[in-house]
Amino acid sequence: MDGSGGGGGDFVQAQTVQVTAGNLTTTSATFGDVAGMSITMATAAARCLVVVICIGHMNGATDMCLDIDIDGARQGQDYGLCFCTGANTVNQNLCFSRLTGVLTAASHTFKLQARVQPSGTFTLFASTTISPLIFTVIETSLTA
Repeated sequence: MDGSGGGGGDFVQAQTVQVTAGNLTTTSATFGDVAGMSITMATAAARCLVVVICIGHMNGATDMCLDIDIDGARQGQDYGLCFCTGANTVNQNLCFSRLTGVLTAASHTFKLQARVQPSGTFTLFASTTISPLIFTVIETSLTA
């Protein structure tokens, strides 16, 4: 996928949400939407590439998890698509991507979700000095 128009899986469109101020924190043991990390876009019947770039930190917990919700359906299993374990860890890079299946030609809503367990705090840093929180959805021309 090179986006150059050379066939075989080009980029059609992309939308990005970036937060550079105000760390985002959750204490929930169940997956919930990360504030401001939602993208709605109309797509053709094609696959989308979802990219998450962030740094997280947990305090008083053993697991921090990230997942993607598409149109109300979480994409990962119990621990989501990105999982980090270890009580009171130092800052962790929590970057991942997910190529969806072929979506219907319609408007779709993509949301970043997070949880921490069994209890504690999970913070996603959102700053220009440490790291912005970046959530991107790229529609491709892939139809299989």
